[in-house]
Amino acid sequence: MSGARDEVLIAAFAVALRRARNAAGLTQEQVAVKANVDRTFVAFIETSKRQPSLSVICALAYAVGQTPAALVSDTCEIAARSVVENG
Repeated sequence: MSGARDEVLIAAFAVALRRARNAAGLTQEQVAVKANVDRTFVAFIETSKRQPSLSVICALAYAVGQTPAALVSDTCEIAARSVVENG
């Protein structure tokens, strides 16, 4: 599905990334440098305005000291809670 957007998952990834970044004590700028992306792109991801590619998800996960699997798992848990809470 080209261009597919799942707003719940995108929002859940934003929350998961922001939590992981804060837990690591990193700024958006520090994460961006480690992940080799622009700081504004990190900000757009954390505000659900952009949807990262798989390679960017991996780079961001490593930048905040997590594995991609852990970051995606956190994302899925947040999304599932959102669906249950919001119907």
